[in-house]
Amino acid sequence: MNLRFGNLLAAAGLGIAAIAIGVTLTTTVSNSAKAQVDSEVDSEVVSVLSYIPVTQHAAIRAGTSRFDVTSAIHAARDKVQGTGKTLLFPPGTYYVGEVVFSGSNYRIGTEGVTFRQKPGLTGDGKAHPIVTFPQDANNIRMGNIRLTGNIATDREEYSHGIAVFAADDIVIGDIHGENIRGDVVYTYGRTTSEAEHQRNLTTGVVTGRNIFRCIVAMAGGDARIAGIVQDGPVGYRDYDAEPNRDGAYQPVTARIGFIRGSVVQITSDDPKVINADIRIERLDLDGNRIADSKPNYPRHPGANAIALSIGRVASVQIGELRVQNYPSYPIALFDLWRSVRIGSLDFHNSNTEETTYKTIVLQHDMAGDGILTINRLTGRLADPSRMVLRSDEGMLKVDVGRMDTAGGRRGLYLTGRIDGVRLKGNGYQ
Repeated sequence: MNLRFGNLLAAAGLGIAAIAIGVTLTTTVSNSAKAQVDSEVDSEVVSVLSYIPVTQHAAIRAGTSRFDVTSAIHAARDKVQGTGKTLLFPPGTYYVGEVVFSGSNYRIGTEGVTFRQKPGLTGDGKAHPIVTFPQDANNIRMGNIRLTGNIATDREEYSHGIAVFAADDIVIGDIHGENIRGDVVYTYGRTTSEAEHQRNLTTGVVTGRNIFRCIVAMAGGDARIAGIVQDGPVGYRDYDAEPNRDGAYQPVTARIGFIRGSVVQITSDDPKVINADIRIERLDLDGNRIADSKPNYPRHPGANAIALSIGRVASVQIGELRVQNYPSYPIALFDLWRSVRIGSLDFHNSNTEETTYKTIVLQHDMAGDGILTINRLTGRLADPSRMVLRSDEGMLKVDVGRMDTAGGRRGLYLTGRIDGVRLKGNGYQ
């Protein structure tokens, strides 16, 4: 088990044993030639292979099977729902349609397992995730999992890797998605009723390679994520907290250990829905990592992407923020944010070409009542005409404990304090 994920579980009040699917069990099953492994290994374990024809077992282990095992998985799932037992997938590649883990109180052993989705499920405007935890899913523990989609042949952008639809108390290990025509992880919750809230999702590190939309997209809900890693091209965002406009979507609450990528967005498509609280311990964004998916995503931000966009959120806290290699301004604040607190902000080789605002941090449009707090700010500006902080309209409220920057000005249209000194006037600082 990933140690970071184990630490995250402990922080969430969950013991390591809560989802640990023993290595000895996996080894025993993979070496067994018997189909009825659920009765021969442990009465608390149900093997999905018991529901799949024996003729397919070798191909599953070899990763070559094209036998749809979705119905077999669902039959095995029905045997463990509500029992506290483990649904065990011996290592291999399972060819599936849309797997639904409904019900409550069971574990899913997936160490060394890939779910590969069969093509031809899309084109109707609906979501077709590889794995879904629906509204009735509760208290389910799943191990590490790899997910492979059909980005080249699927249509639309809703073939997610894992979709958590208003489920509660779901724990998943490390997740890797590849060729996904949607998001690797997608969460959804609404405020129209208590039953539609999405709560208590905990995951290990989520990685993505050739992802059509996002590695993690939260259209509402509550999640603890050990980390997010851009492992290759991503069409839209590495992390996108963005409740949709058409309905009473749940504000996002998230705790993320680290993000290593190129583009992060915290906002809401509905101005009436203000995200609650998003915390990221370490955020490492590099413009050199920007690469569009293949096929290309139509709204890919391109080379002039903003590294970090923040708006419509009550509170954002980032422990360490590093941005580098962005020709335009790398950090943008938009409307209806209240508090952004950053422990340390370090910038390099950024805002080297943009000629309108010439700044590292830009408050777009009219500044509101929010306060930007940065304990320490370091970096070198590209030339003397550029600055570190700027508001487009109105006065941006800042509290910068220490600014160690060179090559240009501190900012424009600012109020508050920098280096313990109260700012005066609205001109260049």
